[in-house]
Amino acid sequence: MTNKNEKFNKIWTKIIAKAWADENYKKNLIANPKEVLKKEGIETPKNLNLRIVEDTPDTQTLIIPTAKKHNSETNINKIENRIAAGGIGGGGLAPFSNL
Repeated sequence: MTNKNEKFNKIWTKIIAKAWADENYKKNLIANPKEVLKKEGIETPKNLNLRIVEDTPDTQTLIIPTAKKHNSETNINKIENRIAAGGIGGGGLAPFSNL
């Protein structure tokens, strides 16, 4: 993991903790994600549309990351290995009870 990813993950972890502890903070984060992220030290490109959603006990969100940067890779095993290693889309799986 790169230093940039580590910094993001550290800040994002704090943001999640704040959202769990403060309902108003969470509502603002969902309604104005770029503004909240900027206040917390995460800059986002102006042309980036950003959406934050909250999982519930009955609904989990899985994201398919953009493939634009990875179109040249046609070997599915290479792609799977990069995803598992966190090289594409962060890697890892949601903590489902049956996995």
